[in-house]
Order: sequence, then C-alpha cells, then structure tokens
Amino acid sequence: MKKKISIRFILILGMPGLVMGIISFIILSTYFSSKQVFTEHAREIMGNISSYTIDKSRSHLYPARDAALLTSGLAVNKIVTSSRKNEMEHYFFEQLMVNSQFSNIYYGTVEGEFVMVSRRGEEGFMTKNISLTDGERSVVFRETDLFFRETRQYSDDQDTYDPRKRPWFIQAIEARSLIWTDPYVFFTSRNPGITTASPVYNDNGSLHGVVGVDIEISELSDFLASLSIGKNGKAFILDNTGKVLAYPEKSQLTVNTDDDAVHLATIGELEDEVSKAAYEALQSKEYELDEKSELFFTFNYENQVFHAMFAPFKASYWPWLLGIYIPEDDYIGALKKNRTSSLIISLSLGLVTILIGFFITRSIVQPLIRLQGAAKSVGSGNLKSPLNIETSYREVDETARVFELMRIELEEKSRIEEQLQQTQKVESIGRLAGGVAHDLNNLLTPILGYSEMLMNKMENEALKRQVQQIFKAGGKARDLVQQLLAFSRKQELEYKPLDLNKVVTGFQKLLKRTIREDISIEIVESEKTPIVMADPGQIEQVILNLCVNAQDAMPAGGVLTVELTVVEMENSSGRKYNNIEKGSYVLLAISDTGQGMAPEIKDKIFEPFFSTKGEFGIGLGLATVYGIVNQHNGDILVYSEPGRGSTFKVYLPLSSENLPAEKKEADGENRRGSETVLVAEDNRQVKELTETILRDLGYNVLSSANGTEAINVLSTYKGKVDILLTDVIMPDMNGRELYEKISRSRKNLKVLYMSGYADKAMAQQNILEMGSLFIQKPFSMGSLAKKLREVIEMD
Repeated sequence: MKKKISIRFILILGMPGLVMGIISFIILSTYFSSKQVFTEHAREIMGNISSYTIDKSRSHLYPARDAALLTSGLAVNKIVTSSRKNEMEHYFFEQLMVNSQFSNIYYGTVEGEFVMVSRRGEEGFMTKNISLTDGERSVVFRETDLFFRETRQYSDDQDTYDPRKRPWFIQAIEARSLIWTDPYVFFTSRNPGITTASPVYNDNGSLHGVVGVDIEISELSDFLASLSIGKNGKAFILDNTGKVLAYPEKSQLTVNTDDDAVHLATIGELEDEVSKAAYEALQSKEYELDEKSELFFTFNYENQVFHAMFAPFKASYWPWLLGIYIPEDDYIGALKKNRTSSLIISLSLGLVTILIGFFITRSIVQPLIRLQGAAKSVGSGNLKSPLNIETSYREVDETARVFELMRIELEEKSRIEEQLQQTQKVESIGRLAGGVAHDLNNLLTPILGYSEMLMNKMENEALKRQVQQIFKAGGKARDLVQQLLAFSRKQELEYKPLDLNKVVTGFQKLLKRTIREDISIEIVESEKTPIVMADPGQIEQVILNLCVNAQDAMPAGGVLTVELTVVEMENSSGRKYNNIEKGSYVLLAISDTGQGMAPEIKDKIFEPFFSTKGEFGIGLGLATVYGIVNQHNGDILVYSEPGRGSTFKVYLPLSSENLPAEKKEADGENRRGSETVLVAEDNRQVKELTETILRDLGYNVLSSANGTEAINVLSTYKGKVDILLTDVIMPDMNGRELYEKISRSRKNLKVLYMSGYADKAMAQQNILEMGSLFIQKPFSMGSLAKKLREVIEMD
C-alpha cells in the first residue's frame, strides 16, 4: 500500500512559501500598479454602494407593495361597490392610520361619483365626496381631526373635478388590471409620489369604477441624504425621462411654474453641476435603462476626475435609475501619494505574516482533525451530535457543511423509520380497537337490553334502582366503545348544533378529575350563546388535549383558563389566519401560566410525531387537535413566550342553527306492531334478547341463527314476512347476501341491518352500501322499536 502523507505537514511546509509568494505579489502590485487597478477598485466600491443603496431603497418602497396589495384587495371588496359611503370613508381612514406613507385613498365610479380620504399633515384628515342625485352634482368637503372627528364641512359648487378624466382612472381601465403611475408631485402634500390603481367590477362583470392609493416616496431622499459616499460624493434616483425622484437635498426636487403648479425637477434643473455632468456623460454612452445592468465610467469636470455608476432598479413597475458619483481623490488620492510608504509597510508586514502563517496552518488543521473525529463517531452509529465547525476557510467549511448534511440526512432517515414503526403501532391498535369494539357491542346488547326490560317491569323501587345502576354502567361502557370506534376511525363524525357554553361547563367535572389538584381551572363563558356545528366527541377531544397539554406545561402548578367568546373577523390582507373568512366565529381560548415555548418549538408543535416530552410522548395530541379544527372549517393560533405561558385560540364558525329540543327516547310501548319479523343473528344472547323485545312489542317472530337457517325457515313458512332483521357479519353468509337471496322470492320484503361494527367500516369493506338501513349495537328497546317502525312504514 502506498504510504500516505498527512495534510498538516504539507500545510506547515507550504505556508512559508505561500507567505513569501504573497509578499512578492504585494511588492510587484505596489510597484506596477496602474490607473486600471484604481479604476477596478473604484468599480468595486461603487458597485457595493449601488447594490446597498438599491436594496435599501427597495425596503423604503415596501409600502408601495402594501399599497398594491391594498388596491387589489379593495378591487374585490364589496365595500367600494356598496352605497354605504360613510363605511367606505371610515375604511379608507383606518388604512391611512395603519400605513403612514399612504397619502390618499380614493374611489371613482363610471358615473363620475368620487370618494377620497387624504391627509392634512398633523392637523388630521380631509374627505371629498362627489355625489350624483337625480342628475344633480354635489361636492362636499369634510375636515376632521386625527381621530376622524369632523371639525368643518363645506361645499364647493365650482369644483369641476372628474375622476374619469384622470390618468390613473384611464390607465387602469385600459390595462384592466393593477397599474402604477409615473411619479409626480401630489397636490395636497407637495411631495413626490406614485399611485397604484385598479378597476373594480360588478358581480355581472361590468365595470363599476377604479380605486386608487397614493404613496409618498420622499423617504428615499432622506435615505440618500444619510449615505456617506466619500467626502464629496452623491447619489440620486431618476426615472426613464430624466426626472429626479430622490435627491439628498429635497428642496431641489420640485419646481414651481408660472401658473402656481408644481412638477418634479429634471436633472438639468438641479443646482448640482456635477450631477448634470454625470448624466450628460451617461447619455453619451447611449445607455438604455432596460439593459438591466450597471454602467461604470469615468468623467472629468473642471479638471477633476470623477468615477460614476448608474444602475437600474430591475423592476418593471419601477423603471428607475440610481446614479452615484465620487471624486477620485476622495478614496485613492492618499493611496497614490503614499505608494513608497505602502511598499515599506508591506515588506515589514510580510515578515510578521510568516509567523502568522503558522497560526493559520493550525487553524486549518484543527477543524480537519475534528472532522475526522466526527466521521468516526458517525461510523460508530452516533447521529445525535451536530458537527459545529466554523472557520475562515471556505473549503473547510464547505466540507464540514456537506458532512453535516449527510449526518442530518442519516438522522432524518432514522427518525422516519422510528415514526413509521410508531405509525404501524397506532394502526395496529386501531385495528384491535375496532375488533374489540365489535365484541363488546355484542356483549353489551343483552346487558343493556335486559336491564332496560327489567326496569320497565319492576315495581320494587329498591331493586329497580339497582338495575338502573347496571344500566348506567352499561351505558358508560357503550360510550367507551364509541370512543374505541372513533379511535380506529371506523365511525362517521356526527355534526349537530352545539352550545359550547354547555359543552365546556358539562366537561368541567371531567377536567377536574383529569387535571392535577395543584392547577386551578377557571371557566369563562360567552355572554352570547356560542353555537357551532360540530361533532360533540371531537370538540371534547380538542378541549381535553389542549387542557392536558397545558397541564404538562405547568409542572409546578398554575392556572388553567378556558374562555369562550363570540368574535367578528374581518377578511383583510396580511392576516395570520388560514381558514378564516369574514364573519362571526366562536373563540375557544385555553391559556396556562406555564413555561411557554421558544419560537423554534412553537413553529413545530402541530407537526405529527413532534413532541417535547421525549419518550413519554408520541406527538399526536396537538396534531389531532389541528386536524379536528380544520375538519370543522376553523383555525387555531398559538401565542407563547418562554416564561410567560401559552394561549391556544381555536376559531370555529358561529352557526345560525337552532339547538335541538331535548327529548327522551320513545319506549317500546309507543312503537308496537303486529307484523312478522324474521330474525337472523348468530350470537345466541343477542338473538334471544332481540326476539324477547320484538314479542313484547307485539310482533310475530321467526327465529334463525344464521343465513342458511333463515332461508330454511322461510321455505317452510307460508305466511307473509314483512321485514328481515339480520346481523351483518355471520359465519356462512353476511346479511347483505342473505337479503339478496331472500328478496328474489319475496319482492316486498324489507330489511334492517344490525351490527357491533359501524356502518362506515362495513361500507369501506363493501359489506354494506352507504345509506343502508342500519342500527348500531348495543341498542335499547326504544331505539329498536323506533327504527323498526321507521323501516316498516317506509314507502
């Protein structure tokens, strides 16, 4: 095997040579530097200034994007097409309060009506309302204070303003979409700005009007004034016609005309002669704004050399140009005067650099040694320790980064395998739960049925109370079975109107038994009845999961608050909600005074299998809550900070449905009959109970223990059989197959299926069709009597 050489020795030996090469390069560069070197240096400096200035200028133009979003939102907002102008004015005022750079918001219709809200400096706001009533035109102005309270109102019959003749109105209609106007000086504030406008259409597609938002861009000038570009350098922003949009000295931005109008100054109207010379030099280069790249050049003015750069904003809606110039002596004058001194200093520093080289070598070798150790650790199966190697060397960092990505990928693969195993466990438990639920239902059917019959027949009150306890225990067991079916996803959700006040107060006893005694539970009910369309069991699951999660966040005790209220949500842009539209919602807020969460934890809490409880949690509780809330067309938000507790806010749509009247289930005496019923049930206890109930109700009963026996009974019975009451799952054939065979010879025979499985589960397995007449075991005497009459009396 070829002998390997350690990289550390190569680095140690090569470093002195590298340092000496650097020293030689410095000496040669210092002696043979030329104007081209200085020019490239100037290009790099100005390129950095240009990129920085454009990026910062764009950040100052973000309100313009907000204005575009607001304009687009208003274009589809019914408020501008309604006749409620007061609401429109108040909405425009609220937007001006939120967005300080918005100057005016207005809306003009195709008939010439106009509504505008604009700023009046620090005094407040002004509204302008042009109305047309029976062909009569009225123009009303209102002045308000900063809180939009009217301070003055007056009319102006001489006002001839027509929004339909304005450029923003015409351009928006022609474009049939959102448009940006060219920059101009606003009449009210005398500051430069731009306008976004968008057409608004009626529901039938006809044009209703145009909405517009004015945005001031004077902050760009303030930003340019804050820049330090050498000692005497400047920056300015132009549009494609040579108008100055931003300049460090804002007083030069606007020019007054003889007719008292104001317009943006052109580059030729500035007092700064150097800026004019730079722009003239640019025009001689035949530079086009759409070339999307910066242009660097040198020009002379009054025997002084200047470096200039012009760069486009690279945005179709902002066809603007950034110009920068710096006197050459500002940044390289001293360098040219001190070349000899620089050479001596370079030689001196070169000797010191040799010593530093050894330390540099050490800084390179040590990360490589750590990388080698990390590779051995991963090879031994340790994937948990991150590789935190940061150096000043790109190659070393890149190698460490790639290795860390490999480690993360292996760790993620291992985590996914663990999740898959956990998911398979959950699925296995779900299948087991479904099977156990079926068997329990068969056992609970005779327990509930016979106890109900005994209660109905007993006259001894003491014995009757004892049987009632049996019946109640069976009912709790039945509810547990329903939870098992829900866990195994074998049961459909049952949506109905719910009063969440009653749900929460009714759930309070369970919470007190579930939550530790060192945690105080506070319930705050909604003043307005909070009715939602929801599945009761699922909503209780949401409350329980969130409360248990809050308990885990308070290991030393605290206060758990469950609060209900009805809120109105506005459908505005930029909000945090995912599934919420404008309307009324019930807000269920569950808060704790626990440890709180860091942002990186809060961002992941709804991810399946994410848990902060280590091996004690599987990470499904909050994921289940998130899924249930979304199934109910709601949304959930989390507010939390470390050490300040957490609040989970669940928004559910407020329902206009009336709460169902509470009514008792009718007993068998009110659902009697005399028809003939063929019973097919393979469970002896369930069969005997069913037959007893039917005979007590007055029915003629034919008994069979399976499908084959049922067919034999019918072959010997010559009378009329009205209905088949059959179990779905039986040994020789299922209930559906039995009915299909019998119904061939008895055309008018009706059927009612019964099973310990849910109808959804059997429909998924193609045993029953969805919508089949079905009764779930265990059933009460009254529910069987009622269901049987419903089927018999169906047309």
